[in-house]
Amino acid sequence: MSQIRCAPRHPAGGDFGRVGVFADVIPAAADAGFRKDIRDLKGQHMDSNVASILGELRQDHKNMTRLLSLLERESNRIEAEQAADFELMQDVMHYMTLYPDAVHHPKEDRIYAELKKVRPELAAGFSRITHDHRAIAEQGLRLRNDIELIQAGAMVKRKTVVRDALHYANTLRNHMQWEELDLFRRIEEMIRSGHKKLETDDFPVAADPVFGARLERRFERLFKKIGVG
Repeated sequence: MSQIRCAPRHPAGGDFGRVGVFADVIPAAADAGFRKDIRDLKGQHMDSNVASILGELRQDHKNMTRLLSLLERESNRIEAEQAADFELMQDVMHYMTLYPDAVHHPKEDRIYAELKKVRPELAAGFSRITHDHRAIAEQGLRLRNDIELIQAGAMVKRKTVVRDALHYANTLRNHMQWEELDLFRRIEEMIRSGHKKLETDDFPVAADPVFGARLERRFERLFKKIGVG
């Protein structure tokens, strides 16, 4: 079987709008759904303590790695022509295109901008970070579209879903590893040199809707699956 189709589960134009961190990545027809998701998440400011921000980013990476493992597991099932949990894949990508793309990566961009401002010698060679974040957002959007089409009952090639899922997972894993092994260590050097605070009053962020203090109802099923998976 080379194509996949599921019975429709979500009406077109519902809350599962296609999202991404950059406005020009988001299809115009889906922009309203993305903006609604972001408005629902906002309500706090980013911590001004650089060490605390770095701790949050590292915890985000651990959480995202858990979700990528679920995504890879279901992708392998698709490739083996076994029954895959497409609702779980959709929930994973709903989260990944919402919190990491719209909150986590902008935090990293902000902290990199600070590194570049106060310790430009440490920031040399790291201009790729914003490009990487854009590419990850685009790949995530593509995969989420694949899964939403399947959930809507459309025919999608099996190899397309597997290709997009594994490419996304590999790209994001490699990106996080690079940040952990290099970028974050340079930020720690910035902290040790005495620059420990950021100006964040004009930088609103959002609580994590899955791993934060309050689990949002729309992600309850995903949270249960994480515990099982």
